[in-house]
Amino acid sequence: MVSRPRVSDVVNKKMAEFTIDTLVEMLSRIGKPVNLTIEGIPPSA
Repeated sequence: MVSRPRVSDVVNKKMAEFTIDTLVEMLSRIGKPVNLTIEGIPPSA
């Protein structure tokens, strides 16, 4: 279960307080699908 202060941080968009893992887990618990796309310069071969 997520504490009320943590929920308040999410609602108030204090995303710097959370890791990506925590945010993804919170979303999956409420049934929201998560897609993560990482873009950038591909490494040299």
